[in-house]
Amino acid sequence: MSCKTRNIANEPWFNNQEHDGFASPARDETKAWIKEVSDWFVTEEIKLPKKHILSIDYTNEGYAISKEDLEKYWKNISVFNHHYDKNAESAILNYGINRAISFNETGLMPPSTSQYRIQAWKFLFSGGALYNNLDFTFQAGAEDGTGSTSFVCDWYNGCTDPSVKHQMKALSDFMNSFDFIHSRPVFSPTKNLVTLIFGNEQVYALEAPGQYAFYITGDSGNYISLSIKPGKYEARWIEPETGETISKIVAETDKNGHIKLIEPKYTEDVALMLMANPN
Repeated sequence: MSCKTRNIANEPWFNNQEHDGFASPARDETKAWIKEVSDWFVTEEIKLPKKHILSIDYTNEGYAISKEDLEKYWKNISVFNHHYDKNAESAILNYGINRAISFNETGLMPPSTSQYRIQAWKFLFSGGALYNNLDFTFQAGAEDGTGSTSFVCDWYNGCTDPSVKHQMKALSDFMNSFDFIHSRPVFSPTKNLVTLIFGNEQVYALEAPGQYAFYITGDSGNYISLSIKPGKYEARWIEPETGETISKIVAETDKNGHIKLIEPKYTEDVALMLMANPN
């Protein structure tokens, strides 16, 4: 059975912010209105066999959603959408509130494919539930995303690279090969799973039953030393841009769960998948 999502408000903070700055939710009056509209949906759909999943656009980038607001305004909301969250702040700040955190509009960066790819991997590895790469190539008359890479009007200029859509396929394939539904992000992995890493690298980690996944971006390092559940693993290094396997080995931890893996050389980013008990 499939469910459809109904987004109650697109960018309700626009000219209506609770706080100054780029990242701000809407004011309390607007939150109260959204809450009333969500009540209408619930009341009308209670008698229907299928109901909508309700979502709202919460803010640009990330802002912590308080427990008080969840109880007061958002009891009917299942998905919180965010825009331009290139550093996964919404997912990091709100992981654990038991709602889906979504990144559903991007742009505002130079038309460099790698920047959009990197933000997508960061977001899903930080506890985000949805990344859809809605960008400025989706335009009136080009609803399939084949529009110009430059969107310009009197007060705004944004752009992206249409080839990033092919790279989203590589990310989708990676997540579908991993138990993403039952995974959890491991924050500050250098203090937990990853005990040693060389170079100026950022490490993002996901843990699932019998599986680990790592996304690494920054300067190419030498090796990473992991502390994981003792056993034998298939270690597969993957090129995020294409999804192609760079190398694959079977490696075994010591009795304490320590294992050291040599990184392949990379330019911008690399991914690592660990699967327990390989054949």
